[in-house]
Amino acid sequence: MSAAFGGAIYNSGSLTLNNCIISNSTTSNSNNSEGHGGGIYNNSGTLTMTNCTVSGNRSGTINFGHHGGGIYNHQGTLVMDKCTVSGNTTLVTSFNAGGNGGGIYSDKGIIQLTNCTIIWQYRRSTSWWRLNSIANRYG
Repeated sequence: MSAAFGGAIYNSGSLTLNNCIISNSTTSNSNNSEGHGGGIYNNSGTLTMTNCTVSGNRSGTINFGHHGGGIYNHQGTLVMDKCTVSGNTTLVTSFNAGGNGGGIYSDKGIIQLTNCTIIWQYRRSTSWWRLNSIANRYG
């Protein structure tokens, strides 16, 4: 699945997910501009997740690096309980821009994680890979 913001899910309200799997989604944009949240983009909403897995998602292209390979939380509230976030990737441009929060990126938002596993998130450029799990900007 693919979309410009939130490859699988775009939320701007109140959303509760239970026992779900969000995997193998990407962000893409025909304008090759922004595209955050490979799996989920939470835009000023409240996202509550319980017993969910977010894995194998990707944000960005080599030309335009973006944030939040698994989840991008923009000025919203993200509450996760007993969830796993693993194997997500953000791509970095040739100018070394973007690519933060391979698993979760929060921009001026609130994150509450309880009994969660956050493992093996990547920030990738054309020539290197780096572990990069959670990034929080002005949170």
